[in-house]
Amino acid sequence: MTAARALLEERGFDVGMGDIARRAGISRQAVYLHFESKTDLLQQLTTWVEEQANLGELLAPVYNAPDGEAALKALLHAAAAFEPQIHALARVTEQTRDRDPAVQAINADRMSRRLAGMTAVMARIKAEGRLRPGWDIDRAAAFVWMTTAPPSYHAIVVELGWTAEGWADATFQLLRDAFITPP
Repeated sequence: MTAARALLEERGFDVGMGDIARRAGISRQAVYLHFESKTDLLQQLTTWVEEQANLGELLAPVYNAPDGEAALKALLHAAAAFEPQIHALARVTEQTRDRDPAVQAINADRMSRRLAGMTAVMARIKAEGRLRPGWDIDRAAAFVWMTTAPPSYHAIVVELGWTAEGWADATFQLLRDAFITPP
């Protein structure tokens, strides 16, 4: 997994299974014993990176937050901790998804899980009576999803040099002001 991740992040999805095998110090056949295809490897690698990053632990403060506003802040800080760990691999899937339907499915799965989490947070804010008038749960969640998408993170953190925490704090302030009424 480490060899595959390094090569995919360095060279993109065009890297061959033989290249991955050489980097890992095993035969190409051994790679195919573990993974049916490069797409299968990418799917399992994405799951592995989430496990290595302890994504469940990063998200625990979201579920344990005392209210929806705190859950939104915790969600953004979880993203700030997780995104640097998955970002290079996520860029590979984003750059490849339009030419490979299987990679598109991997990316769609990850993005749908992100959207589901954001929908749950916005539903909580709505249930607390704090979602600003004019917004419904799905539209608000879609806006949060778009605002926090990997390309937005990339533009602000990687290209403009912000810290991940600075991105999370500024994004929280923007989203809080846009969606949450004061208590």
